[in-house]
Amino acid sequence: MIGEYAILQGGAALIMTTAPNFELQIYDLASKSMNSQFMNSQSQNFDSVFHPKSPAGKWIQKNPNDFKNYKLVWNEAYEGRGGFGASTAQFLAVWLWSKARKLAPGIEDLKLSKVHLQNLILNWKKQSPKEFNAEILNDYWDCSWSGEGTRPSGADLIAQFHGGIVYFDSQEQTISKAQWPWPEADVFLISTGFKLPTHEHLSGLKDQNFEILQTVFEKSKSSFLKADLKSFSDQVNEYVKILDSMDLSFQPSRDLQSKLLRTDLFQLVKGCGAMGVDVFFAVADHKNKNKIEELLKSEGLTYWRTLDDLSEGAQVAI
Repeated sequence: MIGEYAILQGGAALIMTTAPNFELQIYDLASKSMNSQFMNSQSQNFDSVFHPKSPAGKWIQKNPNDFKNYKLVWNEAYEGRGGFGASTAQFLAVWLWSKARKLAPGIEDLKLSKVHLQNLILNWKKQSPKEFNAEILNDYWDCSWSGEGTRPSGADLIAQFHGGIVYFDSQEQTISKAQWPWPEADVFLISTGFKLPTHEHLSGLKDQNFEILQTVFEKSKSSFLKADLKSFSDQVNEYVKILDSMDLSFQPSRDLQSKLLRTDLFQLVKGCGAMGVDVFFAVADHKNKNKIEELLKSEGLTYWRTLDDLSEGAQVAI
């Protein structure tokens, strides 16, 4: 939602995670039925499903024994559209598999029940946030950052694991969960059709001071917790203006954002992630739902309404 860039220098972020979820399916090729099923598959190698330079690809290369003799099938939730955290979700999925194998011997033979595995996830969520966050973030940084430019915050990784609306303090490495405070307001996630890989953007991002963004973020968080939608919208809009002044906005996305705001159907429309390129977080009065859906369809924009589909975080199923 808000806090990108500010969180890169010890700030915090407020992040909403939504369904549909990404999914990694793992099949044991030692099984006769599985081996037969995938005999004609074009992607037999366990390390070929993800790009070798992606965080997930690098994790697999560092931990080959965790994936040897398995078939990995990745199911996209957003039709390959940028801005929805696919690369992060890929890393989270393969990281969880590695950790589950170490913490729960027998998982390879499916000797553990779904309930047992899900309890394993829940126990990870209950342990010391600092210890857990430090472990997963250090592993993520090792696979996602070359040392050039600015290191990614990992906030989206933490939020995807916990699910729902997450407040993440990067300095303390702690999280807290929040509820959407405005039942009368709908949230739309709108795909712009543009893409910008975050790691490429961060590699060239150096020597900028984001202190002013941290100040505005704290004000927006306060408005959110007080359920003051007018103040929250004002602070988010101020945050966007500052990003513009710092040349941290992608002009085609900003033009589309301005066009949507001129309809007066939205309380706020904000680009998310690197340069606000890929996805808009938009808030509108529920009574305008039908008009907004007609508008977005007429503009050829793909969107998701999200409040009924907040993610529950990482899940395990057999």
